Amino acid sequence: DMTAGGQINSDQRRNLGSVAKVLQHAASNKLFEGENEHLSSMNNYLSETYQEFRKYFKEACNVPEPEEKFNMDKYTDLVTVSKPVIYISIEEIISTHSLLLEHQ
Repeated sequence: DMTAGGQINSDQRRNLGSVAKVLQHAASNKLFEGENEHLSSMNNYLSETYQEFRKYFKEACNVPEPEEKFNMDKYTDLVTVSKPVIYISIEEIISTHSLLLEHQ
């Protein structure tokens, strides 16, 4: 049991780190070898799970075009009576710009 904002103990932290390591290896198709050789029995599982991750991310990226999703075309803006208002902070603009530059 933990309360909101409570601290995790060292065993919990180590266990979460191990789970994160397995997920990271599975998502990147990196097998356990070298200093992690003792975990190499999981390599077949990691390879299979990598394929599942790929399938999941391909499906997550398979989205309809915005025009189709929002039922819009190039003339929609011309006939819209009330224009949409977007509230965005300077920090969000800077963050979005940084991400666009990083992934252009």
